[in-house]
Amino acid sequence: MSSEDTKRFDNSEEEPEGDAGETRQLNILPPQVDGGTVILVGSLVPKRLRVVMPDMSELVFDNLAPHLTVGRRSNIATRHIDIDMEDFDQGVFGVSRFHAMIIPDERYGLIIKDMQSTNGTFVNGKRVKSNDTYPLANGDFVKFGNLKVQLFFEAGK
Repeated sequence: MSSEDTKRFDNSEEEPEGDAGETRQLNILPPQVDGGTVILVGSLVPKRLRVVMPDMSELVFDNLAPHLTVGRRSNIATRHIDIDMEDFDQGVFGVSRFHAMIIPDERYGLIIKDMQSTNGTFVNGKRVKSNDTYPLANGDFVKFGNLKVQLFFEAGK
């Protein structure tokens, strides 16, 4: 692993908030035509999601439906948290108890929705507006408050 790889997960550096109005070019495959017959391209939803956490540990999710929740576990919260940032955040780095959701989407593969978090959700430095969704791509860096993870889509078995 290069020092550049390590630096990418250094959560102490500030990133520019980016322009939330920017659009992302998506590589969506059109239906293919074979002699007048339309062949639909398979789902863009990955079979598996691998999340590289701030300490370089990994979480792997084979079941993405109906969504994955990101946040911090809490003694007072009753909501289930799939990607628990408590061990990294401990109330210091700005991750809300119910921060965001990662949602399978047939059109885009996976999308992320900020759940009115206090300190925001950022995809590759661009802020996701509260309650808006934003398409994710393989290898994206996502910052919840000031903690950064990287997402990898996998085909699975």
